Amino acid sequence: MKKNVEVTMFLKKAVNSDSSKQSPLQKKMKRLEQGRMITQDIVNKLDIQGMGLYEIASALAVPTVTVSIYLERLARKGKIEDISRYVSVEKQKEIEDTFKLLQSSNIKKVKDYLRDNSSIEEIRIVRGNLQYKERQNLF
Repeated sequence: MKKNVEVTMFLKKAVNSDSSKQSPLQKKMKRLEQGRMITQDIVNKLDIQGMGLYEIASALAVPTVTVSIYLERLARKGKIEDISRYVSVEKQKEIEDTFKLLQSSNIKKVKDYLRDNSSIEEIRIVRGNLQYKERQNLF
């Protein structure tokens, strides 16, 4: 665990340091981080415009699971007001109940429990929303 913290600190320092002194690895890490932020911003804007999961994935030419990762992050930050465009209210309740029943935030465990009733994308988005509500004491 200590090694992971050291690596994370190194990467953060590398991304934030002066670009004239950056190694090729540091420059690559900075570009990757900037790319993630740009993509997340785009997904956020498309969400605000009312686009659904498949529409966003199609517009960005990426898999739906990739879009769901960004939507989960946005939901966790409270930037998606209503996730029912992505997951029906009934499924939201079923997924939330399963997270509580299993006492786990592990997507694979929830997916295995629910089998084909919910997709990985739906579970991921609900998990982000649930984490936001728990932090806000809304749940």
